[in-house]
Amino acid sequence: MKEKYLKDLYKLFPKLPVEVKENIKIKKMEEEELIFSKGDRVKYIYILYEGSTRALNFFKSGNIYDIGKNSAITFLGEQEVISKHTTYSVSVETTTSCTLL
Repeated sequence: MKEKYLKDLYKLFPKLPVEVKENIKIKKMEEEELIFSKGDRVKYIYILYEGSTRALNFFKSGNIYDIGKNSAITFLGEQEVISKHTTYSVSVETTTSCTLL
């Protein structure tokens, strides 16, 4: 099963470094699961391969703002890495069942 996802990934990124190839994992998630939370330490960049998600911002007041939606294929967490932030700036939750790389 993993081979199918990797084959598609290599089509998108034919020059993917070996150290990245060797560390790719497949993660399946159900609807309404939290992928990561605002303030969590950045550990991974995710590629949303199948499904959809939403970005949420939680405030101390208790208010929750739905600030964006993502559908496959897209990156999650890449902005923090590019901007050299060590924590995620928003929370991301699945809105459908999802496959993440």
